[in-house]
Amino acid sequence: MKLKKAGLKVFLRRNDNMGMKVYKNILSNKVRTILTVRPQTDIVAIKIFIKVGSINDGNIYGITHFLEHILFGSSEVYKDVFYEMERYGGVINANTTREYLTLYTVIGQKNVYKVLPLILKLIFDFKPTEDDIEKEKKIILQEIMIYQNSSDAMWDLFALNYWQHNPLRNPIRGYKDCIKNIDQEQIISHYRDYFYPQNIVFSFAGDLDFDELNYFLEVNMAKYELRKGNIQCNAMKEIIKPGRVYVKRDLMLTHVFTAFPIPGFLFPKRHYFKALAKLLGEGSFSRLYKNLRGKNGLVYSVEANVLTFKEEGVFLIYTKCKSEDSKKVIEIIDKEIEIIKEEVVTDMELDFLKSSYSGGIARNFETALSVCSIYGIEEILTGEIVIFEEADKRFSSITVEDLRSTAKNYFSNPRRIVIGNVLEGEEVNGG
Repeated sequence: MKLKKAGLKVFLRRNDNMGMKVYKNILSNKVRTILTVRPQTDIVAIKIFIKVGSINDGNIYGITHFLEHILFGSSEVYKDVFYEMERYGGVINANTTREYLTLYTVIGQKNVYKVLPLILKLIFDFKPTEDDIEKEKKIILQEIMIYQNSSDAMWDLFALNYWQHNPLRNPIRGYKDCIKNIDQEQIISHYRDYFYPQNIVFSFAGDLDFDELNYFLEVNMAKYELRKGNIQCNAMKEIIKPGRVYVKRDLMLTHVFTAFPIPGFLFPKRHYFKALAKLLGEGSFSRLYKNLRGKNGLVYSVEANVLTFKEEGVFLIYTKCKSEDSKKVIEIIDKEIEIIKEEVVTDMELDFLKSSYSGGIARNFETALSVCSIYGIEEILTGEIVIFEEADKRFSSITVEDLRSTAKNYFSNPRRIVIGNVLEGEEVNGG
């Protein structure tokens, strides 16, 4: 017996004279499946998305990340999966973000159906022991200590001081006191609240038959009693208070975050912000790189990022410099922002941005795992998939006026987080 293709949502794109089809289906149990067919490839990537992240932690900060550790690190089933993956030369890992949790693996095509039943058991037959939980507490507490002593910890300090009430502000790994007090009942309850079929997306990329894949999943998932659920918790929209926040830390360099609130993942013109990020702070061509480093020698690097969540986003410019240079760096950033709002972007710059984006997105589709990630994130957050050609076409249609009007509408009164040694006369109002 095979599933029929009737009713499947099918996309087709061409690349190097090879057809690459993207299929999407909803199984009878409401689990969503995506397959990007990559002909004549021996590797298959699988990425499973569960719509639960740190924004769903409530007041048990870090419980989703803890759940990931128990699911994909401590259970007896995981040991079996890990053994089989290594036996067949594959890799497996997991990750928790603010809005979703993922398990991902890359393995040879001929072994996919050997390891997939174990992965399903891992997800749907969750039976953590108290020993699992107590053992993993030690691991997570070590992870928190390692993270807090790394440069990446600056990003948690940024989030904590950018948002005031939104659960996006809380660290994914949680806080030590919360981790120490998490128990078996809380872990099982959190799992039951969010691990239900409508909340799960399976994204595959490789040379597989979509009918066979869906049939296999239907048959093997039928072995488990999948509960129904409807708990949804998206991050609340928050009106961001503009201003400057100084966070005192004894650091060799001062970290400067300049942040503007922008619309979230559902905003149809979010690619405008990607273009502005490229123009301002992505690569040696960008205006801020040429000014801050090339002309003034104030920073080693500068970057502009678009942080996109379902309900809201952040346009973020980040750099680090000597404490005594921070005021000058901020002045230059503010000046470049004002220039881009008033002066025309040149045709040469716009052509460069479009060419760079087209090449970059093509590179993002190069590996099976990256394809799984792109389509899986879009599906889990929006329920829609934007294929390569459509994304490229949208970006290519951007005009100079689109960029200027977007900058005018959104790049005013930033919230700036400055982390490091505070200079005399600067008021510390963040922590």
